[in-house]
Amino acid sequence: MKSLRVTLAIITALSIMMSCGGDDLVKLNDNLTGEWTAISFSADISSEVGSGADMTATQTNVAGSNFDYNLTFTENDWNTSGGYDTEISIISSEFNTAPITASEKGITGTGSYVTENDSIIIKGSMFEYDMSSMGMTSINNEDQTATYNINSDGELILTHDETTTTSMNGITINTSIKSTSTWVRK
Repeated sequence: MKSLRVTLAIITALSIMMSCGGDDLVKLNDNLTGEWTAISFSADISSEVGSGADMTATQTNVAGSNFDYNLTFTENDWNTSGGYDTEISIISSEFNTAPITASEKGITGTGSYVTENDSIIIKGSMFEYDMSSMGMTSINNEDQTATYNINSDGELILTHDETTTTSMNGITINTSIKSTSTWVRK
């Protein structure tokens, strides 16, 4: 059961796409089209995994680095290519893990999106993570809603703040994801 909880906590972390942040925001809703390069990504995920009163609380922190990762928005679609490094730390009341690091190269992804005011609804997953060759690509293929802003430095800030509850095979996963990705025009 402990292995299942660790695996479920890691899967929760892998469902991250994007999220919060940005100072001095300037609202430029129709200015997404074009090519962007990632300069930062981070996420904090709080989760409870288990059944009934037997729940394990877990805090997962994800940080990206060494970005060579590009995002292109057309009128209705997006695509990604390149790579980045990730470090995931998992802390729990029942277990702690050493930070898990991975270098992702040769990533490509596609999807569609729509915007309304400062919200963006994305179909697909913009980030990918493969832990120990488990092939955890695009776990969250459901529509994902985030906010976006372009700050006074011209940086695109994608903010994702979501709480979900998932049940499968008698196991419940309550998850709160708060993440931020920052992009600059190419």
